[in-house]
Amino acid sequence: EKNHDLQPASNSERILAQSVLRAGYAAVMAVESGLDKSTCANVAMAGLMHDIALLDELQTLVQTVSQRHVPPGELQKDHAVIGSHMVASIDGVSELTIRMMCEVHEQTDGSGLPYNLTAENISFGGRILNVADAYVRMISDPSNAPIFPSDALAHLVHHT
Repeated sequence: EKNHDLQPASNSERILAQSVLRAGYAAVMAVESGLDKSTCANVAMAGLMHDIALLDELQTLVQTVSQRHVPPGELQKDHAVIGSHMVASIDGVSELTIRMMCEVHEQTDGSGLPYNLTAENISFGGRILNVADAYVRMISDPSNAPIFPSDALAHLVHHT
């Protein structure tokens, strides 16, 4: 039986929990792929901050950064770019981190968001984050029926 006490109570708690999982899985993949420590840190940081624009508590800032009202449906589509603008001026946040924040939903065939990049234009860290994000969404996203981790891994292996 599922322990509902462990489920996040709010949208922001769910987003934060998924961000920590995404960052952790991506960091492990980056280390195991042999990336240098700095790049691994950038991958983890991008994984943590990717969904910052979706946090309920920051919606006033989101509207200010985007310089217009962003409807919820459009926010879902543009959240990576808006979030990257939100963190761009923070000391210690590198351009690589900002780039990878925007690459999480890019697909190697060019069908992703927000820039429709193809494989040769997506950083290796961005590709790692894409896989980590897909895995976390499959096992924990309440808008879809979460699946067992083993089934999520099988899906990733057969569809990537």
